[in-house]
Amino acid sequence: MDTHTLILSSEIWEIPKLRHLNVQSYRLPDPLVNDLEGQDFTFLEYLSTLSSEGFRCIEEVIKRIPNLKKLNESYQRYLGDASDCSLSNLVQLNKLESLSLKSYSFLEDITFPTSLKKLSLSSCEIPWEKMTIIGSSLPNLEMVKLNNAFRGQQWNPTEGEFLRLKVLYISCCDLMLWGAADIHFPSLQCLSLERIPLSMGDIDTLHSIHLDFCSESAINSAMEMLTEQKENGMRVFKFM
Repeated sequence: MDTHTLILSSEIWEIPKLRHLNVQSYRLPDPLVNDLEGQDFTFLEYLSTLSSEGFRCIEEVIKRIPNLKKLNESYQRYLGDASDCSLSNLVQLNKLESLSLKSYSFLEDITFPTSLKKLSLSSCEIPWEKMTIIGSSLPNLEMVKLNNAFRGQQWNPTEGEFLRLKVLYISCCDLMLWGAADIHFPSLQCLSLERIPLSMGDIDTLHSIHLDFCSESAINSAMEMLTEQKENGMRVFKFM
């Protein structure tokens, strides 16, 4: 049980025309017991955006928010067991397009809905090997933001994954070896990370790379890529 997060009144479930709910210091309450036992209950069918703390993705909640498109959740103050959040049920939100999760290490067994276009993960400590599950199971993914989200020093992408990915941000991680090539991210347009594999310059759709508070190695690899492109008469994209 989370003793630090405030819980909204259960009356929130009686506002059928609610469209956006931003209560980042509060947790969405479970539906009342008498509501669960009855056949008739209120759907929040217009709710498209939800930002809260410690979201419990139980069946009784999921079926009340069938058209949710954007979910922003933090579990950083959650003190309970991961199973209590039932995050495996997220896959049932089949209209969800944007998902942002902040957690401390218990998101490894999560199952994402295939409708996702944007995914942001922070402080999750997931092994890099799990990225292949994300890349292969989310065919519509266009943007991924990873902030201290994965652990490990090596990530080897697999061909056939992240086919529609356009934007990739990687920050605050211990990644040192990234075996990426032009075949791995065929739609990538914007890349932000600390060190850049030279083969990323071969991605035709990539037109800019952001270097923000980066390491010396990132600058060196960027300059090396720039030099290689000029020497080979290739197009030169922007470093920002």
